[in-house]
Amino acid sequence: MVIRVSKLGYSASEVDLVRDLDIEFQSGALHILLGANGAGKTTLLRCLAGELAPTTGEVLLNGRCLDDYSLLEKAHCIAVLPQKSVLDFPFLAREVVAMGRYAFLENAARAVTLLEEIAEATQAAGLLEKYYTTLSGGEQQRVQLARVLVQLWDRLPEAVYLLDEPSAPLDLAHQIGLFILLRKLASAGATVIVSTHDLNLAANFADNLLLLKDGELLAAGVPGSVLSAANIQKAYGVKVTVDCNDRGRLQIDYEIE
Repeated sequence: MVIRVSKLGYSASEVDLVRDLDIEFQSGALHILLGANGAGKTTLLRCLAGELAPTTGEVLLNGRCLDDYSLLEKAHCIAVLPQKSVLDFPFLAREVVAMGRYAFLENAARAVTLLEEIAEATQAAGLLEKYYTTLSGGEQQRVQLARVLVQLWDRLPEAVYLLDEPSAPLDLAHQIGLFILLRKLASAGATVIVSTHDLNLAANFADNLLLLKDGELLAAGVPGSVLSAANIQKAYGVKVTVDCNDRGRLQIDYEIE
């Protein structure tokens, strides 16, 4: 699935949250959105998901306007993880993950197989028989990730995953595990679009980086071209040094005065 935004803009209360964006998200790649708070990352993701109707421009999914897709059609090709997922009812974690298959009619055995596969992949297998409300924030996030990923787990060549800061509640080991999994999904043909504030994770895992500032695209491309010290200072107002470590990977260090 190829997503294309053309002259995309979105305004709320007479404030431009994103404006004049022209971006193509190719399938089979991990696209990572970067930018300071208020840069427009969440707004862009919500427009890509069809949750927000653009003020200007359009979103095209495989050349077809996203507005022309029914809700069911969207559910069969787009899975979304918002920044916050609130659930206060005492469901078992297994039941929460199973909600990701709500848009599909399938036999029970098939559903159980998919659920077990995704729980293992997201390191949530040991949480399935626990009540969701008893889990820590990071554990709840792993369950929510499993719920979102299982939605299109068996439709990867046609899958679009939109994840808004999915690694924020996770510890270091699970952050790394998540991005390894996202790279695998992209390698299997999925279109994966993720926002994060972790520049080093982005540098080491992204196929394509998009750096936003004040609702506009500041830079886009491979990590080595986007994550320059000058671009990072423009986007975040922070001085950094950018080097390659002994394995040829970018390493970003923050200058503390």
